[in-house]
Amino acid sequence: MAETYSGFVAPKRVDWEALSNKLAEKVTGVGEAVQKERTDLDKIASDNITKMNEIDQSKNQTFGDMVLTFQNDGRNLVNAWNTSLKAGELSPAEYRKKINNLNEYTGILAGSAKTFDARIEEVMKRQQEGTASTFELELLNDFGSLSEMKDAKFNISQDGSIMYSKIDPKTGQISGDLKDVRALNLPQNIQDNKIILTDAAKELTKNWEPYELFKDQGGGKTLTIESVMKHPKYDDMRATAIQSLTSMPRKALSILADNGGMIPVFYTTDEDYKKKRAEEIAEITERNRIANRPDTNPTKEQLAEIDFNMVKKVKGPDGTINPELSDAQRTRAEEMAGNEIDGQLSVKMSGTSRNTGGGGGGGGGVKTPKEQEYATYEVIKNAFDLSKTDPKRSAEMLTNLTGARYDIAWGKGGLQIRGFLDDGTVDEKNPIAIVKNGQELAPFIYGSTGAAGSADALNQYKREKEAYIGSGKSSTNTSINTSGY
Repeated sequence: MAETYSGFVAPKRVDWEALSNKLAEKVTGVGEAVQKERTDLDKIASDNITKMNEIDQSKNQTFGDMVLTFQNDGRNLVNAWNTSLKAGELSPAEYRKKINNLNEYTGILAGSAKTFDARIEEVMKRQQEGTASTFELELLNDFGSLSEMKDAKFNISQDGSIMYSKIDPKTGQISGDLKDVRALNLPQNIQDNKIILTDAAKELTKNWEPYELFKDQGGGKTLTIESVMKHPKYDDMRATAIQSLTSMPRKALSILADNGGMIPVFYTTDEDYKKKRAEEIAEITERNRIANRPDTNPTKEQLAEIDFNMVKKVKGPDGTINPELSDAQRTRAEEMAGNEIDGQLSVKMSGTSRNTGGGGGGGGGVKTPKEQEYATYEVIKNAFDLSKTDPKRSAEMLTNLTGARYDIAWGKGGLQIRGFLDDGTVDEKNPIAIVKNGQELAPFIYGSTGAAGSADALNQYKREKEAYIGSGKSSTNTSINTSGY
């Protein structure tokens, strides 16, 4: 008798032909997807190479050679990445990231190359016009001189980014700092406006009306330049103006470097700092040697000035290059701005023209005592009264009253009237004149030519002196002798 097994179900017949067909379709589909991705990746590479080949050549041969070298290196690197992809050494995602990054950088370089010559020409024009700041000249040295960089090269990193640097011709190794080509396309990295401190302060204070703002001095105080400068409201106005002039590092640097406050020496790294500082020390040492000084080493003061002049350049997240100022540098910029603000106040209250161009009518003719009263004379008198006025401060105020036509400073023999050299620096060795009283100083304050004995200048000075004495102020403080002023 045959045995039976409970729960047994006879298996269905497997359709191996149908399964084989489905598997074949799936494999074919995967193959087609892989092929499509490979075709897409090949196209990306091909497009990138085409973009490299289409980069415009600069008029400058050196820059053009750099572009040609980049194009050759770029093609070789893309082909190498493509080979690694097909060999399984690079994943499609890694390959795509590299290629896309290189494609972006190539576009940036192409844009820079297309406009490079025109931008450099514009900067050169700005230099001739005098609108380019000292920092702009440094930026030109960084980026503009790229067109003249012998042995320079565009370097492509393994992530597809493009940098440029000098290359040691003997070893082929990178020499100096690597610079990101993205920085070339930032307008602020090739232009920076010069700040003429007198003009900037004049613009900020153009609506200041001191006789209206400070007419109520309180306590019966007389309205003078000195009383206004001690007024809390003036302190606030002055601080706001100084902040506006020095708020940005570039503006503060321009105040220093473009208005006689410093001669900057730029550096980027600690190593660069040591090198540049050593060069400055060597220059002073050589100068001392030529001058036959027994000790050729820089003095403590000279070393301090070297350190003050060192300015670090830093790059922000967006590639913008800016100066990084020390506390001492910021403080000096603020002091210079404050002195100019005070000078503008002196101008407004004295009625003297602030003419920075030299020549012309200067004060615009002689005013009557009623019109002018004695504001300018009072500044001159107070400047000579060194028991009440700091010598440096008094000299700065007098310089302001000349319309910056002269630099006035206390020196050997009295108050020195100094002119300017062709490079804009003060001629400290050859004073135009040395004056000992207000009457001798008057021709350099009133009028515009500075001719000693100018009738208009002396007449105006005498009228203001008479008005001052007639006001009774000279008798309110018997310790001040006005006869010598």
